[in-house]
Amino acid sequence: MIPQPEIDASGKRFGRIRLERLLAQGGMGEVYADVDELLERPVAVKLMKAGLRLSAERRQGFLSEARVLSGLRHSNICAVHDFFEDQDQDVLVLVHADFDQAGGREFELERLEDALIDLERLDARQAEIVTLRFFGGLEGEEIAAALGISERTVKREWAMAKLWLYRELKN
Repeated sequence: MIPQPEIDASGKRFGRIRLERLLAQGGMGEVYADVDELLERPVAVKLMKAGLRLSAERRQGFLSEARVLSGLRHSNICAVHDFFEDQDQDVLVLVHADFDQAGGREFELERLEDALIDLERLDARQAEIVTLRFFGGLEGEEIAAALGISERTVKREWAMAKLWLYRELKN
């Protein structure tokens, strides 16, 4: 079961997007199942938590996430449809995917996202590698090309990040 967000935005509208129901939430914000009423297609929308929007650094991070995702094309990556600001809210519009479950088990998105935020504070590059590999489904060579580093560096950073995340999520 998904805990209730700070403010439930279900039913709210952002431009042509109507938020229908909460799918998941984490340290950065909430993801809703939605409908793009103009194109008549299901989408997922990620909204940043209000308290984090006050930080220019967090807002820049959210925009950076949107830019990285929008430039990637892979079957395991949610494609970005749009990114805009409306009603003092940054809105990231993605291809709709089932965020509720992963591998047949309840997906602990909140714990993972919180751990990634902590990892980003310790090592931003390791956090980016984890994001591209775990959420993006990219392999070492693809990550190296995207980040402009060697594949060997990606392997080393990936190994250290996995160990750190394992310890964090085990507790």
